Amino acid sequence: MEVLFDGRGAAPAGLRDAAAQRLHGALRRFAWLVVRVRVRMSDVNGPRGGLDKRCQVALEPATGRPVLAESAAGDWQAALGQAAERAGAAIARVRRRLREIPRVRARRRPDAAALPTCGRPDRGTRRRWRPAGRPDRRGPPAA
Repeated sequence: MEVLFDGRGAAPAGLRDAAAQRLHGALRRFAWLVVRVRVRMSDVNGPRGGLDKRCQVALEPATGRPVLAESAAGDWQAALGQAAERAGAAIARVRRRLREIPRVRARRRPDAAALPTCGRPDRGTRRRWRPAGRPDRRGPPAA
């Protein structure tokens, strides 16, 4: 799993190693599924403060579309931690979808009341249900 880091604005220089370590920990179960991770850190408001530290994590799985996780917090470590947790949950959902087997619905048998009657009192008044395309093996009706 390759981790690419892009720190825009006033992102601290030591954050690159922390981001790689945090993402490896959060995504270690799915390291075989994720080819590349792109981390983008940005300071939205600049020096004004508030919840302005934004972290975007883009995961590129081996199959399917890229997955994006984003968070905003008051400091860099919190934003990175929230985004890593969200990325782990998102890739777990992708894995769950990959494992799901599409279920094929069985054909429903028609209701007995909807079947045509054959009018033979010795055999009952309803025909046996047969799948479409299969001939009736009972032979011609008795006289």
